[in-house]
Amino acid sequence: MMNIFKELRKKRNLTQEKLAQKLNLTQTAISKWEKEIAFPDIMTLKKIADFFNVSVDYLLGNDTTLAQTNNGTVSPEDAKDIWFATLATDDQETINLYLMLDYADRLRVNGYILSKLSKATA
Repeated sequence: MMNIFKELRKKRNLTQEKLAQKLNLTQTAISKWEKEIAFPDIMTLKKIADFFNVSVDYLLGNDTTLAQTNNGTVSPEDAKDIWFATLATDDQETINLYLMLDYADRLRVNGYILSKLSKATA
């Protein structure tokens, strides 16, 4: 199981801490699963399977195919998380700072960016 959890986490470019936040779990629990010191309970397995869009059987090693639920589709929220995880850390931090701005400040930043883009393409 350790390899499956770690493999799925790394495919999404998630740290143990980030995955723990997304699943409302502790980083210690995920670390223990990856080291095979402990294993998640059945309800947590279901939560993990849903998050990674795989079957519980896949997580348990009973199904070696990545038989995905939802007909292999990725939800918009998962797609956003996957895209965000592929960004460099500096870019993630910049986006997080932008998201902390209030609406008026976001509009000012957007205007600034658009003015720079229009000058660059002129």
